[in-house]
Amino acid sequence: MSAGEVASGAMQNVTSTDWLGQNFGIRFRYNSVGDVTKTDTVKYDQSFGITAGVNDVEMHSGSTLVILNPKVAKGVIYLPQNVPGWNNAVENSDKAHFPNGGVYKNGGVAEGPYAAIAKLNKGKAAFIGDSSPVEDASPAYVREDTGAKKTTYDGFKGEAQDAVFLVQTVEWLAVHEEDYTTFENKGITLDAPTPLLGALEEPATSAEIAGTEPWNTPVAGYKWYDPSTYKAGSYGSGSSGPVVTIPELTSIASARQAADSSYVTVQGVITSEPGIFGGTGFYMQDGTAGIYVYPSKATGYHVGDKVKISAQKTTYNTEAELLSELQITKLDDQASLPTPVALPQNAVNDANQGQLISIQNAVISKYAVVTGSLEFDLVNGSNTNHVRIDSRTNINSDIFKQTYPEGTAVHITGISSIFKGAYQLKLLNLGDIRPSSPAAENHPPVFKEVSPQNTVVGQAFSLKVEATDADGDAIVYSAVSLPDGASFDSAGGLITWTPEQSGSYDIKLKAVDAKGAEATLTVRVTVSAAQTGANHTATLTGPSSAYPETSIDLPIGVLNPVNGFTALDVIVHYDPSKLDVATSPNGDGTLSLADSAVTSSRDGLGLLASGVKPDQGLIRIIMGSAGAQHAVTGSGELLKLHVKLKANLPDGKTDISLSDFQVSLDGTSSTLDTTAATWSIEVKSTDRTALSTAINSAQSLYDQAVVGSNPGQYPADAKSALQQAITAASAVRNNAAATQQELNNAITALTNAVNIFKNAVNPSVPTVPAEKAALVNAITAAQSLYDRSTTGDKIGQYPADAKSALKLAIQNAQVIKNSASATQAQVDAATASLNSAIALFQTKLVSLVPGATKITIQDLSIISKYYGVTSTDPNWSQISKADLFGEGEISIRVLASVAQMIIGDWYVN
Repeated sequence: MSAGEVASGAMQNVTSTDWLGQNFGIRFRYNSVGDVTKTDTVKYDQSFGITAGVNDVEMHSGSTLVILNPKVAKGVIYLPQNVPGWNNAVENSDKAHFPNGGVYKNGGVAEGPYAAIAKLNKGKAAFIGDSSPVEDASPAYVREDTGAKKTTYDGFKGEAQDAVFLVQTVEWLAVHEEDYTTFENKGITLDAPTPLLGALEEPATSAEIAGTEPWNTPVAGYKWYDPSTYKAGSYGSGSSGPVVTIPELTSIASARQAADSSYVTVQGVITSEPGIFGGTGFYMQDGTAGIYVYPSKATGYHVGDKVKISAQKTTYNTEAELLSELQITKLDDQASLPTPVALPQNAVNDANQGQLISIQNAVISKYAVVTGSLEFDLVNGSNTNHVRIDSRTNINSDIFKQTYPEGTAVHITGISSIFKGAYQLKLLNLGDIRPSSPAAENHPPVFKEVSPQNTVVGQAFSLKVEATDADGDAIVYSAVSLPDGASFDSAGGLITWTPEQSGSYDIKLKAVDAKGAEATLTVRVTVSAAQTGANHTATLTGPSSAYPETSIDLPIGVLNPVNGFTALDVIVHYDPSKLDVATSPNGDGTLSLADSAVTSSRDGLGLLASGVKPDQGLIRIIMGSAGAQHAVTGSGELLKLHVKLKANLPDGKTDISLSDFQVSLDGTSSTLDTTAATWSIEVKSTDRTALSTAINSAQSLYDQAVVGSNPGQYPADAKSALQQAITAASAVRNNAAATQQELNNAITALTNAVNIFKNAVNPSVPTVPAEKAALVNAITAAQSLYDRSTTGDKIGQYPADAKSALKLAIQNAQVIKNSASATQAQVDAATASLNSAIALFQTKLVSLVPGATKITIQDLSIISKYYGVTSTDPNWSQISKADLFGEGEISIRVLASVAQMIIGDWYVN
């Protein structure tokens, strides 16, 4: 600290203190963490509900907190491991004490919580290490040193679950009827104190790192402690900001060269959908260059719109940007501006920054997930370019990697950009990438074998199916036929059903890959009659057979409970030599079930405590209801226990059973009959079907391939490499001791080898383009339906999983639409598949009329019947889905809204 700073009025009477630590048991850490988009939240039942529905809260150059006294301080949001440090952290100049720069403990719990809560007597407080989640992108203040508007993140409005977290935190703070003074005995696990770096982090002994303050060279004459040096318009300057004159129109190329903080006026065409990279920002370009624009508020513009903007030029994370706009207007469509065309380039560089470019015949390598987004390299000879698929583009990373595995040669179009000195290409849409080689022979998906299933009348039944594709194509599932009352989640491949009658039923499913090839699977389900007269009985079911190393769901339920209950306590017996269950260590050396090992099947019924004795093969589970309104009153599934068969098991069976099943209501307990609550699972040898299919398919491809230099032929070394991959896969298949995981790994390796081989084919002569009009129309119709639909459980809405499935179907169809090498058969199959997905989605509409695919006056007449009924009425469950506004009443407002839905649908169709 300089002598001027020490002598300044701002530093007089400043003393070292640890007031927060002494009063709230917490302290802000000195660390400096960079951009983090994925965080770890504690469970909602460990945060007083603050983190309910919250997965991620983003950080942009922030710090964490230190838990000093776990009795009164509790972390609720943590950073993941291996987080990046802030580039400008002062710790970077003292690697002896801070080897990771601004990151002290490599992230995770040891880095300290990003957000925390604390108690002080009967009061309470909340803390967060960065302002990003509580700010938006429209700052009302300017910088003291330059007078420029402060750049902020649109955290509250546009990032992760920032807004949900902030609102729920404030709601917790607003609850006053609390008389506890510590977090002890409040049903939450107390944190461990955060590990410190010794004297470096103690307020009384810490010191600044010599020669590192300030972190950036200040503007000449600016002194943080002297308001007379502040720029006009900044807080404390005592004067208003200068009036800025609208500059004359210039080219974007000239604007990019303008001095930072100066104002420019440019016009161009928007090339990226506003908000796709956060906030309201977008890229635009004219005939000379491109640039990123970050408006302070939403503009309502879209890709292709021609706009004129007067704004301040700046450099952010080394990328030229325009922000702090004076004005922005949409130009007439006839404005003389060139239509953006992707420029063929070999590399992302300074010359093409901010513009649409295309890179041809480059091979994908080195997939990685960075701050929640997929990144990879494109290699073409001596040129290597980096590509980022921002998570906010909603391009599914898993599907992308399946469609374009490492080794795939592609043509790709995107925005040339730079981030902290590293050039990168930003992909905008899934349709902007396609294989550079002609399409090779397509192989249909293959369903994994499913053994015949067994269940009981009245017992909830579920089964997850899965298919593999030898070409690595994305797969879309659909149901061909289901028993009455059964449903199928096409996004997750999950069948759910509560049968009402005994008998044998066939469930038929279909899997279609991105190129239109399909496979079917028929599952036989035998439903046994429920035990007649068996009141107050426990039930246990599961699969009749399974392979080693496969996961197993064990539904535990109740049949005809005599009275309702709000608490349950059950012992599960299992064979630890054959079954594994995921556990978490307790502080006293005992084990409890991991969060992933058990799920509740009833609303309001949650896991309270558990214990595991692996040496004895015993699991104890205690669950409770969130109030009397969630008491268990009828037959059905209560929970699912998730276990896994161990590896290398011989053929045989393993048994699971229940005992000591206690239930209680209002202090009165009773015991469920567990006599019949046993289940046997046949253990089968490993499943080699999928690997054999992949080997046969690869061998067929090898046998038909011709070595040579003509179009459609293959290089000799490529064919030799495929044969080596087939030989390696065959060795695994023929190894009797191979585990299921080794078989699965062999499938993955062979699939990658096949894709690399296909991309090595010598290019063929151009083929006649397929007719895609019907596919384009289907995509347009599906996208319109997707855009209009909303998710929820009220009338006129759709389940979230149904909308996700439709989105996946649209993406797969777009892959075919954008593929220059797609055959007519593939286009026709993609069209049929998408139309089927549309029809399936329409059947998921929440309606009062069974089987309806749109809202009609039939719904309206049913609602009219219940007009005036409130949530206290015993018939409320029959009409609750019509409570559109959460008012607990069927009012004239509800009737009018449903009528408007009918009119709205009429306009659209």
